[in-house]
Amino acid sequence: MAKVYEILSRQLTNLGADTIFGLVGSGNFFLAESLVTHGAKFVAARHEAGALAMADAWARLTQKVGICTVHMGPGFTNIITPLVEAAKARTPLLVLTADVSTGAVTSTFAIDIDALATASGAIPERLWKNSTATQDLVRAYRRARYERRPVVFVMPQDIQAAESTAAVIAPEDNAYFSVIPDRSILEKIVSLVRDSRHPLILAGRGSVLAGARAGLEKLAEAIGALLATTANAHGLFAGNPWSIGIAGGFSSPGAVELFRQADLILAFGASLTVWTRRHGRLFPESCPIVQIDLDPAALHRQYPVTLACVGDARATAEALLELLPDKPVGQWRTPSTLQFIQEHSWINTPFEDASTENTIDPRTLSLFLEQNLPPDRILVLDSGHFMAYPVMYLSVPDEKGFVFTQALQSIGFGLPNAIGAAIAYPDRLTIAATGDGGLLLSLSELETVARYRLPILIVVYNDAAYGAEVHHFAPMGWPTSTVQFPDTNIAELARALGMHAFTVRTQRDLESLREALSDRSCYPMLLDAKVNPAVRGGEWFDLAFEGH
Repeated sequence: MAKVYEILSRQLTNLGADTIFGLVGSGNFFLAESLVTHGAKFVAARHEAGALAMADAWARLTQKVGICTVHMGPGFTNIITPLVEAAKARTPLLVLTADVSTGAVTSTFAIDIDALATASGAIPERLWKNSTATQDLVRAYRRARYERRPVVFVMPQDIQAAESTAAVIAPEDNAYFSVIPDRSILEKIVSLVRDSRHPLILAGRGSVLAGARAGLEKLAEAIGALLATTANAHGLFAGNPWSIGIAGGFSSPGAVELFRQADLILAFGASLTVWTRRHGRLFPESCPIVQIDLDPAALHRQYPVTLACVGDARATAEALLELLPDKPVGQWRTPSTLQFIQEHSWINTPFEDASTENTIDPRTLSLFLEQNLPPDRILVLDSGHFMAYPVMYLSVPDEKGFVFTQALQSIGFGLPNAIGAAIAYPDRLTIAATGDGGLLLSLSELETVARYRLPILIVVYNDAAYGAEVHHFAPMGWPTSTVQFPDTNIAELARALGMHAFTVRTQRDLESLREALSDRSCYPMLLDAKVNPAVRGGEWFDLAFEGH
């Protein structure tokens, strides 16, 4: 016989778990050590919230179940905010949390984990008995994987330490679940396509999960459609000349003009949030919208679409191709449209540089990074007033090149998200774009970056403030002293941890960094960019606060 924690670790590695994020206390110590013994890589965070955010980003990029382990009591309560984010974003996560021994109701660690997990939007599951240990764990793992939600697996200490003869359950073969809509629904979509001249395919996260790029591009070519993505699918059509980028607040002015000419939107795996639709002002009111989603609950949830269709993005696209005529239907794919797309990207949209003697324009900073960083990259965004600038000017190579954990709109997760991304794809340069507020909120994980020597560039858009609040409330006449702070020497903090770090105030400072940015041995690196706090976000910023 073996201890239950040993059997659980064997079961996890047998299921394919090779990377575990966490912070260890007495309640999960033996499990964590056993996982390492059985070959798993354990990434030790400095805060439980950081550990879960790392697992979240890792899971989004690898499309596997992310695994995080935490101690009981405060170890679990510390993960609530990133747990809510993961639940809202439908990230498949397995959270292995310790709990007090059965019957230890007076323990200072005793809390109702199941109720907290449920309130966070996660699924509570439990290690019930030593004899059912592997069944309990596999059930929790499968729910995380197939329901695409965080599952909190509660492990009482006494059961973990008990002996058991529970057998390890063999993993099932990976399966692709294809749902093809009924032919009558497909024919209705085809009828709408035949009547359109300016069709547009909008791909969301569901298209990424389905591996639908090739099918959607073929479909777009067949119907003469332009291509776009939601923020969470950014990069899916990277390199396609007919792609006009992100739909929503991050859209370039040229893309907005094209969106407003559309006479049919085919939304594949896109939830059609108010941000994607610019509060109903991005697409013409008369434009029919077809929503295709594998999850029936997503249909009509955010917006009453013209036609709703339960279907997998890839399978539906391929089925539509078989019913379409040989020649393109739309009339949008012309040389003049292609030229317009090229000339009206963010890179080609002029702006007046607002850099000063002591501060740099965040747009100038972002454009310089685009021109001087390797293209094989992952861009990870924190939240804040700065956040549009990296998206506007920093390209990504594919759908695995962007991490955007903004379902809850919390700041402070950009840095731990970047750690998870860098662990997932260490051959790429991960760019963590954050504000000073978000960086300082997650400062403990700066040590994690330095300790693991990860290939990460941390770009701090440092305006010495919670800039979103400053730019939102100051124009109303409110004082903003509560959200403005003395300048922090963040570069010096990074250097104290052994990282390469530079303070950027001018274009000259940037020019001096060209060689270092191209030298992989210089990473991890931090740029403390003192951005001009007077530069205010444009329409995207007002849209972000609308309906807050």
